[in-house]
Amino acid sequence: MKINLTLLISFTILFTACEKDTDSESKNYLNASGEMYEIVQGALDIVGGASNYDDTILELRFVSSGIDITRNESGKQTFSGSGAMIYFSTSSLTSELMSFYSCSKTEHVSIGTFIGSYSLDYDFETETGVVEKITDGSITVVKGGNEYEITFNCTNDKGENVSGVFSGELKHFN
Repeated sequence: MKINLTLLISFTILFTACEKDTDSESKNYLNASGEMYEIVQGALDIVGGASNYDDTILELRFVSSGIDITRNESGKQTFSGSGAMIYFSTSSLTSELMSFYSCSKTEHVSIGTFIGSYSLDYDFETETGVVEKITDGSITVVKGGNEYEITFNCTNDKGENVSGVFSGELKHFN
């Protein structure tokens, strides 16, 4: 009886330890200011290029739960709710995302660079919350069909690490 009870306990521990906890592990996240935020939606807005340049401005946004990205009557992105969001404005030769971007050292983007910022506990109705500028880093993009894997490793203007990953389809706004 003692052996059967020991085996039963051993198997219970073994199977419980091997289960993956999918609720606490998200493949889509933003890590900023020492806090982890789950990214629930990503959006791509093809803004177009400046009239005297041959590039296309593409805006990426990733949001946590609590923020909703919708389209208004003219097709432009609108935001409501509150939560965390990270924003990147990139420049490409076409309307497709490139595979790598580095942070622009100016306030303007050129082909292959980005500027960005992020908001934590931001409320779009009251326009309150923490907003930080991204001053250094990189974005890597892998596309397969309609799916993207976008990884970003950046630094804010306080020297703090800002990183994250988004895997999935992007909501498109043009």
